[in-house]
Amino acid sequence: MINCQYLIVALRVPLTVDISVQRLNVNVVLAKVSSSTISTNVNSILMLSGTNFKDWKENVLTIISCMDLDLVLQTERPPDLENWGYSNRMSLMIMKHAVPETFRGTMSDDDNAKLFPAELEKHFVKSEKAKTSILLAKFVSMRYKGKKNIREYVMGISRIASKLKELKLELSEDLLVHLKDKCSLNELISHCKQEEERLKQDQLENAHLATSSKQVQKKQDLESPCFFCKKARHKKKDCPKYAAWHKQSAN
Repeated sequence: MINCQYLIVALRVPLTVDISVQRLNVNVVLAKVSSSTISTNVNSILMLSGTNFKDWKENVLTIISCMDLDLVLQTERPPDLENWGYSNRMSLMIMKHAVPETFRGTMSDDDNAKLFPAELEKHFVKSEKAKTSILLAKFVSMRYKGKKNIREYVMGISRIASKLKELKLELSEDLLVHLKDKCSLNELISHCKQEEERLKQDQLENAHLATSSKQVQKKQDLESPCFFCKKARHKKKDCPKYAAWHKQSAN
């Protein structure tokens, strides 16, 4: 007689082993997916250059937050360094991955990821000032020449003003809008668009008037009698009788 207890155990063991193997496989797959995601996120970070520090900072901090590693950016160094230390190490590695070796050599040996962007920003102050000067000069020298859409021109001015605002040089709409009565930027675009359409309509009407005038003049010329033979629909210089008379007179 077979002992049911041993039979139940014998049936359970393969099942338990199979479940453990499945869990192990799932963990391996999740680990591969996680590694792939981390690699994709890190490789998508904008590489720092001499002119893109602001975009680089925004990009790298966004990636760190999406990877749930921003604990070090939100809190100061605590006595318990377990979670904070991991966040700090990973954040520093991610930041330095997108910083060329030439910039790393100018950095201090501080190992705090929260202070790293601020320390790096000090080397780009002059670059930001130069960019501000270039944008301001472009803004002051902009003129509408009538070759493109007026809406695009006004929005171009607005974009430069937005970039200057990002560089901590804010221009009010009073400076952007030069009208007798104050109006918003959107109202300015509307007024300019109406004026552009009016000018286009005037050009069409003037062209139509010029064409009509030529047609009237041509009709009048055809209806006027020839000065030589007194017949209509031709001028004296085109008159065959005048040509024959002129030839006979020359002989």
